[in-house]
Amino acid sequence: MTDIIEVLSMRRSGHHAIMAWLAENLTGLQVNSWDFRLTVMGNSEFFILNEANLWQKNAQQLLNNFDNQPKTLMVNYEDAVSTFSIFGPNNHYYGKMNLRPVWGIEPRNSSRFLIIRNFYNLISSRYHANISGQYGHTYGKEFIELWKENARVVLNNSTPHIKFEDWLTSKEIRNQFLIENFSIRERFSIENIKGTPSSFKESKNVLDRHKMVELPESVKELIKKDDELNYLIGALGYEYKKI
Repeated sequence: MTDIIEVLSMRRSGHHAIMAWLAENLTGLQVNSWDFRLTVMGNSEFFILNEANLWQKNAQQLLNNFDNQPKTLMVNYEDAVSTFSIFGPNNHYYGKMNLRPVWGIEPRNSSRFLIIRNFYNLISSRYHANISGQYGHTYGKEFIELWKENARVVLNNSTPHIKFEDWLTSKEIRNQFLIENFSIRERFSIENIKGTPSSFKESKNVLDRHKMVELPESVKELIKKDDELNYLIGALGYEYKKI
């Protein structure tokens, strides 16, 4: 039987850094690289399956290399709706009591949370990633609709969540998140945490990415005309930005 931690996030939301921080606080071990789809934390029997929703068929082959099930499996779903779950019937999350075995993994305890990032900084990071050759980061209508779906989840408090900006700046909020969701306190802070490389090639000014790019006019118009988007940005406590 395996404890399951499901992490919902959008690409370029800082989720790899948050996952590395959580893994270190749960195991005492650091994630040294995100170069592989499957990360095994030393001999701790703590596995991290990255981008699990995007390559489900290959996950079985990776996990078959191990004789025993991990004690804990953290799975990350990127650019998925908030109800997605590998372990749910038809990949839909119906609650902890409705999880099913997948890849030979028998789910036991289950927790899941969503990571959200400031809309303007997120769309800027995704756009910059695309124009820098890191393709596959949507930033048009499809992206906007998915961010709104995630934002509604946060606003309604229907799934545990953490804002990337709060995680980055507030030890109090990090502690509160760990206590409420994992019954631990922060033993290891975020200074030496390893995420994936920034699309901007540097780790400074992560809260001001919107100042570093000029979005296409067509995208600007989508943002300006979307009343629900602008409502959700404000409702989540983010400042409106002139674009």
